[in-house]
Amino acid sequence: MKARKVIEKNKAKHDLRSAVKEALDTLPSAVCYFTPAGTIKLCNMAMYELYRKITQRDLQSLAELNEALEGCDHTTGVIRDGNVFLFPDGHAWQYSAEKITTAQGKVYTEVIFDDVTELYEKQQELKCQSRELKKMYRELQVLSENVLEMTREQEILNLKTRLHDQMNMGVAAIRQILRQNTTSEENAAAVRQFRRATQVLREENVYPQDDVSEFIRDAEVSGVRVEINGELPTEAKLLKVLLAVMRETCINAVRHADATAMYVVSEQTEAAAELREQFPELKIIIVTSMPEESFIKRAKEVGADSFWDKEVSPEELITVMDATMQGKHMWPGETPIVKLGVTTNTDFTETEIKVLRMVCEGLEYSEIAEELHYTKDNVKYHIRNILQKTGYANKTQLAIAVTGKRFIIPKLFDEQDGSEENSIVL
Repeated sequence: MKARKVIEKNKAKHDLRSAVKEALDTLPSAVCYFTPAGTIKLCNMAMYELYRKITQRDLQSLAELNEALEGCDHTTGVIRDGNVFLFPDGHAWQYSAEKITTAQGKVYTEVIFDDVTELYEKQQELKCQSRELKKMYRELQVLSENVLEMTREQEILNLKTRLHDQMNMGVAAIRQILRQNTTSEENAAAVRQFRRATQVLREENVYPQDDVSEFIRDAEVSGVRVEINGELPTEAKLLKVLLAVMRETCINAVRHADATAMYVVSEQTEAAAELREQFPELKIIIVTSMPEESFIKRAKEVGADSFWDKEVSPEELITVMDATMQGKHMWPGETPIVKLGVTTNTDFTETEIKVLRMVCEGLEYSEIAEELHYTKDNVKYHIRNILQKTGYANKTQLAIAVTGKRFIIPKLFDEQDGSEENSIVL
């Protein structure tokens, strides 16, 4: 009777062990448990099959498994990428191992291989897209520099046209003076302009290209006195950008407001506050043709009096200027609406815009997460939401559309160029 109970007990244990083994074999993952001595305690068929693909032998111990994994390379046909193993059949298996302790206090080593083929392929695709995005970003940098150069060339052409007109007027005035032997105020003014124009032409080769003195001289010919306060950057790229901005500002001021003076503050502080302190009565109006989402908010933060779109009629700009001079603050009724895919920029949350800005600057998921103090999964969640809202297929399409429509303007220089340490505010 006692022997029968022992037999039944052993049979129950065997049935339980078989049931556990059968359940383990149905798992999609390869699983194996090793004793402290490294021998197999429990292992499913998937693990045996994976090991045979690597070594052409049966798995016997944890030491053999570790040795086989260390030897994975191109010669074995199984390639290791971190903790992911790529098999010749195209599948990718992610390896993990950890110590586990049972309720009875026994310690085993649990080894698991999870099939992450689809996830790995998506990850490689994202890396490829990130490389493409960085390439696009570099191309955008070149394009931005070309735009600045074209702006400067257009300004030079406008200046030379004005010089040509002034010289013609001066020659005509001199001819009239010689014929009539009299000098009117109008003729005298034309002669003064003629002298200034000839002075510019005479000094054309004295100043190097992209020189601040050259800009001040050109502005003076246009009838604008330039006053610069603060230290100008010594880095060539930054100085080139600053000169392009100053030239564009000067031509807009003359064209739209008949300006006679231009004040430039070059500081690593808030320029508007600096200007306000030096010139309390000065009115600051920011005019731009770019609907960059942060510009209006930024303009208010730095103390501008008004902010308006450049792509409007001269009459509307003059209205804004007149109202500002009367003490009013003129701001667009709403942020400019930019259509992006199947939605508009107004559908984005503030967090999504922060993430989107960094996507446009070519940052990886991990870099965005570090910059914003988010997790990588959180960053991926926001990007996935943006893609769903816009309907774009991937980050590359999204970044090209956003920057192409100037909703977000990426940083002009890479961080290694020192752009953040030498930032300029006009």
